[in-house]
Amino acid sequence: MQSSLYVVPNDSATDPFQEFWEPIVSDGEFVVVLPHHEIEYLRDDKKELDHQGAHELLTEIDSEFDDVEFSFVSSGNFGPSYHSNHIISIAGPAPNDVTYELLYRPGVHYNFERTKTDTVTGTLTSTGIGDPSLRLDPETVYDPVSDERRVEFDYGLVTRMPNPYDDEYVVINVAGGFGEGTWAGTQLLRRRDALEFLIQQECEFFQVVYETSVDRTGEPKSTHFLDCHPDSAQRRETFVELSM
Repeated sequence: MQSSLYVVPNDSATDPFQEFWEPIVSDGEFVVVLPHHEIEYLRDDKKELDHQGAHELLTEIDSEFDDVEFSFVSSGNFGPSYHSNHIISIAGPAPNDVTYELLYRPGVHYNFERTKTDTVTGTLTSTGIGDPSLRLDPETVYDPVSDERRVEFDYGLVTRMPNPYDDEYVVINVAGGFGEGTWAGTQLLRRRDALEFLIQQECEFFQVVYETSVDRTGEPKSTHFLDCHPDSAQRRETFVELSM
């Protein structure tokens, strides 16, 4: 039942949203893995943003297809009974244990930096394959009103890879350095222009980097894959095919 990523045909009426998501939806029930809630050092609003992005994405999937079947599960409760399904894993490796297991597997090109104590940071790096110099840091600024640092700019990853628990299925992961970045990534996976770019690469398994600016309310703005930066001088080829 392995699901392939369809190539956009010449029919201009083809909807990239349905083209991208149909292989996941058509195989029956899929699983959406959300961050667990037992990490005290994470900001509460970060978890809310992850969940908000997931809710918006699944609402649109449900509205675009008939008879959509999916279940939500916390990464802390993700066990063998969920393995043999297509999986959508939301959020980065710090709050989501399933994402952690996915992004640090052999063959993965991009992930998030880990400190010597194995703490995951928001810094996006490459594994040394292809472009070993890639290092992208989110930007934060002190907000005197809230008396805390506020995210102004974030990076994230969209990954499509074989399901490591059952290779008859696939995993789609969207992960930002912060919750704002994850929310932005889920928005990209709803946008027709972004999905058409992914489909046209004709790769079943891949990773690609995106960036987003964040307004004072915490809402992502001007989100795009680095490969599709509106300023051609700032475009950067980050799309990579995964051989796994």
